Amino acid sequence: MLAQGACQWFRGSPAVLAGLCLLLLPAPSVLAEKQVLPGHVPAAVGRVQPLGRLRAAQRLNLAIGLPLRNRQALDNLLEAVCNPASPRFRQYLTPEQFASNFGPSEQDYEAVAAFLSANGLTVTARHPNRVLLDVSGTVADIEKTLQISLKQYPHPAEARAFYAPDTEPVLDLAVPVGEAISMAEPIAPLCRTDCRGLCPECGVDLNDNPTHEHPGEPIDARLATLADWHPTDTDVTTR
Repeated sequence: MLAQGACQWFRGSPAVLAGLCLLLLPAPSVLAEKQVLPGHVPAAVGRVQPLGRLRAAQRLNLAIGLPLRNRQALDNLLEAVCNPASPRFRQYLTPEQFASNFGPSEQDYEAVAAFLSANGLTVTARHPNRVLLDVSGTVADIEKTLQISLKQYPHPAEARAFYAPDTEPVLDLAVPVGEAISMAEPIAPLCRTDCRGLCPECGVDLNDNPTHEHPGEPIDARLATLADWHPTDTDVTTR
């Protein structure tokens, strides 16, 4: 589980937090097996009729995640740095130490990049922790790589449309695969270039309430131990 020291570990590497739950390994030099990536088709897709497919030439941005290594050791260390009785209490890792001990290997990272490039996608950014790869590509290339069709759908409750695959993505890889971030996105053009939009929680117009917030919101269980951490707690050392 994520614990109190996580924020210090990932300092300067926010992509780590975004990629903790993503699983993507490079394809080995063996015959790939087809595998389904569940969880990418929104429930609304089954309740509405599609408006049509996305344009084949339209470009989309995705983030592909690689799994962390030594997960049990990472869980143990996270618990130790938050335990006042532990010799490792508050002995946080630097981003470089984290990548060396728990991040994907450089070989795996480059193998994933090569796989994506071979399928027509462009790697737009690499990250020092090697947990995420940012990529972009045309709808046609993404559909070919993930073996899906991306379609537009009317939102069942709001006056907007969204796009999503109508079937779960399939990859020709003989390794466990997780997901591609931004496989389903809302299509909601702004009313003007400086529009602040609506609060995603309650729908309040942020143009009229720019300081609107939701104090006291529930804390993600994985980050629950951060509730007792304060910004003034700067006693950070490394072993």
